[in-house]
Amino acid sequence: MSSIPRLDMSTVSSRDPTSVFLSPRLEQAALSLHDQVLKQQFALLQPDHTGGVPLERVRVELAKLGLMTAAGSGSPMALALEVLRHLSGGKPYLLFDQYRALLLDDSLAIISGLPHTVLNAISHSLLGAASAASAPASTASCSTSSSSSSSSSSSSSSSSSLSPSMVDHAQVRRALRLLQRVFRGQLVVAHWHRFCSTIRLLLERTLATPLRARLAQFPPMLQRASIDALAISVCTVDGQRYNAGCASSPVPLQACSSVLAYLLACDQHGTDFVHSVVGHQPSDQPYDAVVLNNNQRPHNPFSNAGSIATCSLVRPEVSPARRVSTFTRALEELCGGTRVNFNRPLYLSEKEHGDANFSLAYHMRRNGVFPDPTQLESAVDFYFQINAFEASCDQLSIFAATLANGGVSPLNGNQVVAPELVNNTCKLLYSCGMNQLAGEWAFKVGLPAKSGASGLLLVIVPGLMGIAFYSPPLDAYGNSARGVEFCRLLTQTFQMNGLGPTSQPSLHFRSAATENAVAAAVLRESDVVPSALLMRPETAETLQTVIP
Repeated sequence: MSSIPRLDMSTVSSRDPTSVFLSPRLEQAALSLHDQVLKQQFALLQPDHTGGVPLERVRVELAKLGLMTAAGSGSPMALALEVLRHLSGGKPYLLFDQYRALLLDDSLAIISGLPHTVLNAISHSLLGAASAASAPASTASCSTSSSSSSSSSSSSSSSSSLSPSMVDHAQVRRALRLLQRVFRGQLVVAHWHRFCSTIRLLLERTLATPLRARLAQFPPMLQRASIDALAISVCTVDGQRYNAGCASSPVPLQACSSVLAYLLACDQHGTDFVHSVVGHQPSDQPYDAVVLNNNQRPHNPFSNAGSIATCSLVRPEVSPARRVSTFTRALEELCGGTRVNFNRPLYLSEKEHGDANFSLAYHMRRNGVFPDPTQLESAVDFYFQINAFEASCDQLSIFAATLANGGVSPLNGNQVVAPELVNNTCKLLYSCGMNQLAGEWAFKVGLPAKSGASGLLLVIVPGLMGIAFYSPPLDAYGNSARGVEFCRLLTQTFQMNGLGPTSQPSLHFRSAATENAVAAAVLRESDVVPSALLMRPETAETLQTVIP
């Protein structure tokens, strides 16, 4: 790479060469530099005898980066691959000039160059795949063996019953920009294979830690869970996915549902009104304690009292059925458009043994917490219902990643939640989401998170990723004991800022010693192969000088 001429292009926009005057010689030198760098990167993808990059090879390499999932045929990467297929004229490979146009040109220009019939075909193909991907989560039994969520499945066939207008050109542009970031090495987790290996090592250390915990006592149905069940799912803001354990098995949300209840209440009534009903400070009392703050309000929206009060604000004017339907649609949208489950036996168990929560509700009504008119029984029943919803860790990692991405879904690019509301929610989760452990959690881990009595733990790393962890044994404060230990090890290993993303968020090891230790462990794994799509550091550095 040292033989490549270095050229200062800081004042030149390669996407608009007419914006400044360039002499023909300088323009040719810039083009030559582009091509030299690109041809080296192009060679990494192993062109075949045609001189082109096989599209199947690209798909395989994207899978290594965690960007092709088993249910992800409707993902941005599948959309980008459809564009590549049409750019290649239907051939199974991409020539250098097409590769260069994809990497260097503005994706809007690429889209404008595609015939409308091509865009319609892409839309049909992606919509058909999205329909297939919306099937309910698998109910396979739990195991502690880890597996990557990568899959070699290709895009589903087109669906003639779906209108191509349902997929707009903005989705195609977003997909291509993501593909450009992949080729430039600009993903927030660029060394994906090393990150996944590190997660596996941390899981092994977590499982080796002596466990002093027990299963939840309420509701009684939660005691049927296996003490050895374990699942973890990671979804980055770029849509990279990793699963281990029983990540596809449904898990009861329990108190984690209060996060969505708070989002819905604030969206309907505004943050100021909601916090005239509930406070926003942590409490040193158990999460189910019959206690209010000095203003005779629940301490925060995530305790049992606060969650019941928040539930009373979620569409109280509609019927109970429409209320639950509102929650269901919002949860499925936050989970990337996938379907979630409702566990009716768990709901009935909560309701049958819900005397303590009814006591909380009556205590709050006596102190004037609920605004008029509020039907107390309906609010408590809605609280029991949302606690009984189930989703897999794979789905819930998308939920957490959407909040980590400022309310934008990493799978489809939709703005699901307003950025200001996401910011307020993350600040509350940082200080109040982990029950009585909140202060110690903020000091030792420092990430927005919410735990549930089922052993579920949702963790948000702003600007980087969302994590869903499931292990039923609970510590003395009602949090997943293994989940807390894993997150402690995670933040000791990586630099993670829980108070907000940096100007250019990316994942880094906390120290060189930690990185070297992990690298040595990774080298001992025979099944880890780095992706050829990932640029070498010197290639990325050179390319950065000519691509704004």
